[in-house]
Amino acid sequence: IGNLFNPPPRMCGGFDMVLSSGVIEHFAGDRRTDSIVAHLQLTRPGGLVIISVPAAACPTYRIWKLYWELRGWWPYGFEKPYTRGELLQRSADAGLVEPSVTSFGTWQSFGDHLLRNVLRLPAPDWWSRASWLDRCVGSTHVLVALRTPSPLPALSTTG
Repeated sequence: IGNLFNPPPRMCGGFDMVLSSGVIEHFAGDRRTDSIVAHLQLTRPGGLVIISVPAAACPTYRIWKLYWELRGWWPYGFEKPYTRGELLQRSADAGLVEPSVTSFGTWQSFGDHLLRNVLRLPAPDWWSRASWLDRCVGSTHVLVALRTPSPLPALSTTG
C-alpha cells in the first residue's frame, strides 16, 4: 500500500519492468499523465513500462458501466476509459520511448459485460478469441513502452 505519486525513494529507478492494470483510468486532467510518469519513476532508465486500461470505444463496456451507474452501483469510483490516441499522447508527454498500444477483448467483453453481467446468461470463455474489431472496439488497451534514459518530467501540481 502506498502513494502512486510519492513512492518510497528506495523504490525509484529500481525496476526493470513496471506493470499496472486498471489504475490510471481513475485519474482526471493532468493527473492522467502524472500517473504514467509515476510508473517511470519506479522504472530504471531503459526499463519497460506496461499499462493496461479500459478502452473508451468499447460499446459493451460503455453499456455495462452505464447500466450499473443507472442502478446506483458502480463500485470503482471515478473511471474514465482511454482512447488509443490519448494513451499514446500521454505516454509521449510522460517521456516514454517507442510507445505502442495493442487492443483486444471484443468477444470477451461481449460475453462478460452483456451476456453474463447484464443479461445474466452463461458467457462462453472468449478470452483468447481475437477479432478484427479489437483495434477499434476492443475492451482493453495495453501500452508497452520503454522509459527514456533522460530525466523525467515533473509531476503537475493540479489534480
